[in-house]
Amino acid sequence: MAEHHHYTLRHKWDVHYNQKTFLLEDKTKVKSHPIFHFHYNDKEYVITKKFANKFIHIQESDSNQLAAEWKFLNFKLPRKARIEIMSQDLDIHLVMCVFLILVSIY
Repeated sequence: MAEHHHYTLRHKWDVHYNQKTFLLEDKTKVKSHPIFHFHYNDKEYVITKKFANKFIHIQESDSNQLAAEWKFLNFKLPRKARIEIMSQDLDIHLVMCVFLILVSIY
C-alpha cells in the first residue's frame, strides 16, 4: 500500500511493506527525465527513466550499482514489462508497487 503526499511542490509517497514504511520521493527537474529517490532498509536507491528509452533503472545511490531494471515491451495500453532484479535486498512485490506508482504518473 502507498500513501500519496502532495503538500509540497514535489510528490512523495509512504510505501507500506512488511509492516514498515519507506519513503519514495520525486526529485524530477525535467518531466521528460524523471528521477526518484527511494529509501528502503537504510539504503537509498535512485530510480531513473530517460526520454524515449524502454528502461527504468533502480541504482544504489552510494555505489551506482544496478539493483533492478524494468524494460517496457510495448508502450500501448495495457503496458507490458519485463522486470529483472539484480539485488538481493529488493523484493519483487515491493518493486512492482513502486513500478505501479511510477507508471501512473509517467
